[in-house]
Amino acid sequence: MGKNLSSDQIGMVAKIVEQKIYVPSKSNKVAIFLCGADINDKLKARFKMASLLDTRKRFEIFYPEDIFDDLLVGQGHSLLALESILADSVDAIVIFPESPGSFAEIGAFSNDEKLRNKLICIANKKYQRNKSFINYGPLRLVKGSKSGTVVHVNYDDFDYPDKAEKIYDTLSDAIGKIKKLNPTRRHIGNILEAENFLLPCIYLVDDLGNVSMYKILQKITKLDSKFCEIATKSALGRLVAKRFIKRNLVGYSVTTLGAKHIRDSFGHRNLDVARIEVLNFELRHNSTISYDRMATHTFSK
Repeated sequence: MGKNLSSDQIGMVAKIVEQKIYVPSKSNKVAIFLCGADINDKLKARFKMASLLDTRKRFEIFYPEDIFDDLLVGQGHSLLALESILADSVDAIVIFPESPGSFAEIGAFSNDEKLRNKLICIANKKYQRNKSFINYGPLRLVKGSKSGTVVHVNYDDFDYPDKAEKIYDTLSDAIGKIKKLNPTRRHIGNILEAENFLLPCIYLVDDLGNVSMYKILQKITKLDSKFCEIATKSALGRLVAKRFIKRNLVGYSVTTLGAKHIRDSFGHRNLDVARIEVLNFELRHNSTISYDRMATHTFSK
């Protein structure tokens, strides 16, 4: 049986991952947080918009239920708090007020300055002149924000390609305004990027546990411990769903599919240098992990 790495040694490996191995995923893509009715309801505008955006390679779509469902089970986190964290990581939040849940979301989002500056509300035109809470409250706040946008469209227009294209053009313009005034940086402290940092760490350190990952993410990013816990749990949930990692009795390990993804995404040479250093410690003569040895023999990204 191999020797176990200490927390300091795991930290050295994590530092090499940060400096020499990690690269942001799809950094050229526009990250959209898409809210509205049940995404599986094909009659709803949210589903139709998701289908439209899926045909555009420049977009990467995220759904609150996919990111946060595991975190909401028995963890004591509020959905609003979690979505506020995600708002720091996406380029824009697109919401369709078409269900009770989305009414609550737009009410909450519009009351937070940071959120409403990234908010694009695509409202149903048939209700534009109604004397309603949505019109007089949330939509008015979004219209008065620095970069948030309210668009009134006929939801049935999504069923007609020419009209759907005009909605897309309007959305694209609104996203461009938000990105210009509220740029989002892809880095390890971005909750959507945590998985691209943690996955090479799991590859290099077998059976890496939750607590170790919370700590190394906090050490690398210098961010709040609660954020690092949330980011780690969210990242692990997505990595398991993609079948890149699997849980065992003591921690996580990379699957064959995950190993292929890592080597395809992060380059071979620096991974190999770090992996050899770890294996030499675990299985052979090295008495410790040497950051200097790894740093000396790795290459610039």
